[in-house]
Amino acid sequence: MTHASAPAPLRAVIIGAGIAGLACAVRLRAAGYAVTLLERHDAVGGKIRTIPSPAGPIDAGPTVLTMRHVFDDLFAQLGASLDDHVTLIKQDTLARHFWPDGSQLDLYADHERSIGAIRAFAGAKAAAQFTRFCARTRSLFSAFDAPMMQIADPRITTLAAKVLAQPALIPAMAPLSTLRGLLQR
Repeated sequence: MTHASAPAPLRAVIIGAGIAGLACAVRLRAAGYAVTLLERHDAVGGKIRTIPSPAGPIDAGPTVLTMRHVFDDLFAQLGASLDDHVTLIKQDTLARHFWPDGSQLDLYADHERSIGAIRAFAGAKAAAQFTRFCARTRSLFSAFDAPMMQIADPRITTLAAKVLAQPALIPAMAPLSTLRGLLQR
């Protein structure tokens, strides 16, 4: 008498244990996959990590949680709640930038307050440039959030259809440009 063995679990190998790799591993494991997660560094987390310093550990990665709904969805898929595992504390100051000459610039959760800080730090022209940059990025986010970022399998055809329907997006996308180049301009 032969016994049929249970089918081997589906296997997945994920390279990189940053937040995306960890989220992917958790979702695949919850779906029944046997997951192997490979990371070249000594610890997982990618940009979300702490590094030692003589003054104590320093957060080296992101200081702002954007798109919270993505994390809420991840935890919900696992039958958990983000709030049960992480304490989030809303901050008015999102970032503090320092320069060797001692000057500093704070950016805030309140957009108008950030514009005022930039105006006080670098003048009206810089504040206007920041305002235009924010408007541009808002329009791109609005255009591509649902059809590209919120779907599991984004397609170039979806991107092309969106751009063809709204050709004004092309210059805003700045094809063949880098963020560094855009900021320098």
